[in-house]
Amino acid sequence: MLGVAMFMSIKWHHDQDQKKKQRDAEARQAREDHASDAVPDASDASSGKP
Repeated sequence: MLGVAMFMSIKWHHDQDQKKKQRDAEARQAREDHASDAVPDASDASSGKP
């Protein structure tokens, strides 16, 4: 019984770590997408249009 409880505890902590890594990766990707939207392309600046 104790072995099963230990296994479930380790598995739960492992799964929580995986979820955190996934959320962090999604947040990082969202920040990168948002940052790339804010920076104008070089082609926009060279066109001479305001």
